[in-house]
Amino acid sequence: MTYHGRLRGPYNPPERKDDAGASTPEFKKLADELMQTVTAFRQKNDESIADLQKKLNAGDVVLKEHVDRINAAIDDVQKKMTDEILAVKRQAVFSGGSETKAKAPEIVALEKAFDKYLRKGGERTEDELKDAYAKAFEAKALATNSEADGGFTVLPEIERAMVELSLLVSPIRSIASVTSIGTGSLKVPVNKRGTTAGWVGETDPRAQTNTSQLAEIEFVPGELYAMPAATQQMLDDSYINVEQWIANEAALKFSQVEGQAFISGDGVKKPKGFLAYPIVADSSWAWGSVGYVATGTSGGFTGPAAGPPIVGAGDKLFDLIATLKYPFRPNASFVMNRYTVAEIRKLKSLYAEYLWEPSIKAGQPDSLLGYPLTEAEDMPAIAASSYAVAFGDFRQFYRIVDRVGVRTLRDPYTLKPYVLFYMTKRVGGGIQNFEAAKLLKFSVS
Repeated sequence: MTYHGRLRGPYNPPERKDDAGASTPEFKKLADELMQTVTAFRQKNDESIADLQKKLNAGDVVLKEHVDRINAAIDDVQKKMTDEILAVKRQAVFSGGSETKAKAPEIVALEKAFDKYLRKGGERTEDELKDAYAKAFEAKALATNSEADGGFTVLPEIERAMVELSLLVSPIRSIASVTSIGTGSLKVPVNKRGTTAGWVGETDPRAQTNTSQLAEIEFVPGELYAMPAATQQMLDDSYINVEQWIANEAALKFSQVEGQAFISGDGVKKPKGFLAYPIVADSSWAWGSVGYVATGTSGGFTGPAAGPPIVGAGDKLFDLIATLKYPFRPNASFVMNRYTVAEIRKLKSLYAEYLWEPSIKAGQPDSLLGYPLTEAEDMPAIAASSYAVAFGDFRQFYRIVDRVGVRTLRDPYTLKPYVLFYMTKRVGGGIQNFEAAKLLKFSVS
């Protein structure tokens, strides 16, 4: 089944009031540069398409190279915009953001003790930190306490900073359902929707109908660790913001590793990625598997004789949208890596409309066919039989489970003259609703 035209209107989420970086002069300059680059790209791409349609062969090589260079320039500008947002977010988080309420004395004392522990270590410093944790916990300033001999729970501000940074580095976390737990696992009952009904006359007998099938899915967090190192001289220098440094280091490492696991992790001591479940043609879909729609061509959108992507080549994206049931479409989004995005930027509908639209608002993603588009570097690239595009309501589709608390342990002995900070985080993940997303497979069938 093929559709031409949008299935819904443009994606216009409520504008966020706390999007950092949106009002900076540098961000506005980059936004203008992005729109100018997109305009130039589309102009050259239109010329390339027209040339291809005239010659019915490979087209002008120089013109295509020009299109690819401008396409790459769009990626460069968007990366600069993301970096600008990230820099402002970091500054806002560690400077207290917009919070004006004075901190409780117990929290101030705990922050000083934690900073001293990171810089100096030693039994006396550890005792001071334990005492500060106890007083803060008694004052109900913290939700959790440190575990004996298990490291110290990081401060609320540091953990909040790590969450903020993780959302930018680990994009699946920003669109999936995230639950924090205080136990060893999370069990979620799911309704497989087996209820049936039937028609009867006024006096006809009523046969028993099928009832809903309930299943229980358990999410067990695996343990993730990072171990950034610093010299003692670096820690001794008072101008170094140790909390910010350790949050940046750990958040980056955690986010890169967990981001890959959310997509393709095997579920052994780690989250199970949505591409690690059984994947079947959507016509054969059953609970426990993920359905896919084939492009009809191995490793591409178009037939082998048609050349590079041209007008109408993205029809299968419309089919992918239509395959998803209506309840999941209003909050659905596309997920793919940047190389796939670069190919999709070239696609147009039969009505000569570009399918991809850029965003110049901080915190608002680009859109594809009116749906938000999330770039995830760990998604497969377009290749023969690859699942390079996912589409669905990820809030309902995939659940991430965080075991409350990130812990850090100072180790000045193992790798002298460096001080190691052994940080652990327990996180799990898996599919919770197999109906809520579909994949696009770049294959004949």
